[in-house]
Amino acid sequence: WKSKDKRVTVSFDGTTGELRPQANKIIGRMRQSFTNNEIFEFSKEVANFVPGGGLVLMVGKKAVEMTQEQLKKKDGKTIRRITIVGEPELRPNIVNVPGDPSSAAFLAVAALIIPGSEVRIENVGMNPLRTGVFDSLIEMGADIRLENRRERDDEPTADLVVRHSALKAITVPAERAPSMIDEYPIFAIAASLATGTTRMNGLAELKVKESDRLSAIANGLRACGVKLSEEGDALTVDGAGGPPAGGATVDAHLDHRIAMAFLIA
Repeated sequence: WKSKDKRVTVSFDGTTGELRPQANKIIGRMRQSFTNNEIFEFSKEVANFVPGGGLVLMVGKKAVEMTQEQLKKKDGKTIRRITIVGEPELRPNIVNVPGDPSSAAFLAVAALIIPGSEVRIENVGMNPLRTGVFDSLIEMGADIRLENRRERDDEPTADLVVRHSALKAITVPAERAPSMIDEYPIFAIAASLATGTTRMNGLAELKVKESDRLSAIANGLRACGVKLSEEGDALTVDGAGGPPAGGATVDAHLDHRIAMAFLIA
């Protein structure tokens, strides 16, 4: 079996015997997109070959919460485990998908750093497991207002109104990293324009994204004239309280989030 992007391959050895329902534990650090996409794709394929049962996948609570909510709508039984009982048990459903908070973060930071700006971003998903970047920006002094809060299919949603703001440096704790791991490229841009030194902790997962994002962020900011330091899985950025020198050519490493972040920078 191969994932659709062919980056994940699973091989099975043996042609005799009967497949049986079994609990399988997924260990290690997993990004949210792995949990949502690969669990659905791989597990439903394997479950179809298991007579009378399926797979039970046990994963960390935070990593799986959003996947569980969608499985509940498709009759999966979930607590801290995901139970998938063959594809015939999964039925189509109409799901209202809120706007991606990660995509919204790029528009929000653009508004924050350009004087006179105000943008309204509608229908943004506000699941607390995905909104660490907005918590951090607000802590920096960002003028971000949440309007029209509501829930759609059990997912909290809101419209964001973002205005240009003078940002100040903060320390982002490691425990917040899972809720904003994809937003660190654009958050680092905001940190470079803030006043003071911003420290971001717990960034090890950035090294195994579509590119080594930690190095890509650091090298891109250096090219733009920003002072910073890398210490293990932490990044410290010295903000100048205004735009960096810029005028550089930045290698995006074929990574869309790096390209978008430095386009805004």
